[in-house]
Amino acid sequence: MLFRSRGWHERAAELAQRLGEPGLQAWALSSLAVLLQGLGEPEAARARMAQAERLSQRDTPPELRLRVRLNQARLEDRRGESAAALRTLEDSWRQADALPAPRLQAVLLANLSDLRLRAGRTRDALAAVERALPMVRAHGDLRFEPLLLFNGGLARLALGQLRPGRADLAAALQLWDQAGAQGPLREALRQGGDALHAAGDHREALDWMHRERALAESLDDANRESALRALRQRQDREAEQQELDRLADENRLAVARLSSQQWQRR
Repeated sequence: MLFRSRGWHERAAELAQRLGEPGLQAWALSSLAVLLQGLGEPEAARARMAQAERLSQRDTPPELRLRVRLNQARLEDRRGESAAALRTLEDSWRQADALPAPRLQAVLLANLSDLRLRAGRTRDALAAVERALPMVRAHGDLRFEPLLLFNGGLARLALGQLRPGRADLAAALQLWDQAGAQGPLREALRQGGDALHAAGDHREALDWMHRERALAESLDDANRESALRALRQRQDREAEQQELDRLADENRLAVARLSSQQWQRR
């Protein structure tokens, strides 16, 4: 899947170049850079991002330029440079705040809330969540709502606001569960359990730990079933190929016998 996505980004960058759209080309290249970092190709990722930054300095719409900066922050974060990523996002947010681009603002704020939390800037993280949630809900783009609620819940727990913190965390889990997003759900159960334990709510933390373990076992069972299904399908294909090879051998032998008989008659 990642390699298909890589090809898609490369084709998008080539098409934007042919159309003479440096802003779209820069956006595609910056997205490709983030993907390459995830694929373990840091030098290629750095080169694509540098190319994207150069292109974004041309006559590029401000929103596209900021989307390139957002990908730059993601790349920095993936390289373990969270402080640099936070600075990039803070600068991008100051520019985006004046634009009529609420969806982009919501994306920036969602990422800011995460980085601010990790930097220990709890109140700033909560402020980003409270600013972004109405934007997300007003425009029906609910992909970031569970992340925002979860980050808000973590911030409230750290600030001693146990009841609203638990409520935000529970709402985030419900949204991820409804969407079938089991990966984020499992990670949220783990992080949320740790946060509840740190906040002194040990009973709730234990419940979250049990839920995370049950989900992990369920996912492991599903992965085993998927692997077994794939193995059976491969074995069936191999058996089918072996049968085809056997029939082909028999056919060749029959042809050889027929030719021998014809030669003997002649």
